[in-house]
Amino acid sequence: MSTRVATALTVILPSREQTWLLRASLQHGDAGREAWRVWRELAGNAKTAMAEDRGGVKRLLPLLYSALRRNGAEVDAALLPYLKTVHAREQIRTATYLRICGEVLGALEREGIPTIVLRGAAAAVTAYDDPALRHCHDISLLVSSEDLPRAAIALRGNGLTSAMRDPGTFTTDFELRHESTLMVELHTQLFEVPFYDLPIADVMPRTRHVSIGGKPARVLSPTDAFLHACGHASYSPSRQTLRWVCDVWHILRRHPELDWDLLIQTARRSRLGLPVAVTLRYLAEELGAPVPGVVLKRVVRDAARAPAVERDVALRGARMGSGQGPSALLRRIPGGWRVRAWVALCLLFPSRQYIREVMGVRGSFRLWAQYALRPFDYLRERRARHGWATQTPMSGTAS
Repeated sequence: MSTRVATALTVILPSREQTWLLRASLQHGDAGREAWRVWRELAGNAKTAMAEDRGGVKRLLPLLYSALRRNGAEVDAALLPYLKTVHAREQIRTATYLRICGEVLGALEREGIPTIVLRGAAAAVTAYDDPALRHCHDISLLVSSEDLPRAAIALRGNGLTSAMRDPGTFTTDFELRHESTLMVELHTQLFEVPFYDLPIADVMPRTRHVSIGGKPARVLSPTDAFLHACGHASYSPSRQTLRWVCDVWHILRRHPELDWDLLIQTARRSRLGLPVAVTLRYLAEELGAPVPGVVLKRVVRDAARAPAVERDVALRGARMGSGQGPSALLRRIPGGWRVRAWVALCLLFPSRQYIREVMGVRGSFRLWAQYALRPFDYLRERRARHGWATQTPMSGTAS
């Protein structure tokens, strides 16, 4: 992995202040207490930062409160009741959430639809000591493309209603809304970026059986769940909540025997080598996660051999997950103007394989026409983002 790629992709990682918050929420003893002290200094008014959800802190509060109690950290008298209330509310909310999960899984079970529970619900019941420590805001399920229509019909018959899709670049296959307003997402592929291909048939034999909301459920193996969390964080805006870091941390804590060879092989097959290398290095170096040094070296070596198209997809994912335009993203990239200029060129003029494979452009003339039009597409996007009017027809928003 080149220095420029590694530097550019750090934008998908938590900030310095967020990293101290994560240490306070995850680490034990003196390390956890010191991290809490540093984060309070960086945050200024801790209660205000929590109430305003600055840096994604709000959804970590139950986990933070548990860590503060475990570590015997000093907590201001005015802040303690607030944390206790948040924790109590999350306990109640989690009980309701798991009950709804059971209802959804029961509806699919009655129709005989094989289902894999992903992300929040799966992590809450398998990786955390208490499900209430993992805030969940939706139910994410993986079904085969053949079973998708039946799954949607089964859930509609159970009282759920269809929901409008998010018009963003990466969308789910089908969304429904429970009467509680909880969203249920039905996916037919593990990653919402088609380029990252890991078929259901590959992960299904490794799934594990658990109980969620009193119903039998399948979840990804710890190794696949780890890869999924890292890959999803590389392109999804949800990474701003920091829950993915907590998930992979607790997966490693709960499963020290993680199949690292399988992780490396699966990262290669799914073409997720770059995001996995960046996130693994962060976990090991910044959070002290038990990532074997030899594994980190192998992952970084594989990432260094990644073709240009994987670099381009990873950079695009970093941009889309930020929810910002190219200019705002470039300003956040460390390393000086040379790195930023290189990233700008990669975003504006990606590899020919990217244009062909990801954008679906075929033929030499169309390929070069796409290159010629991309600057105008970005200019149009910038104008639209800033509310500038334009009537100039273009080839479509640059991807």
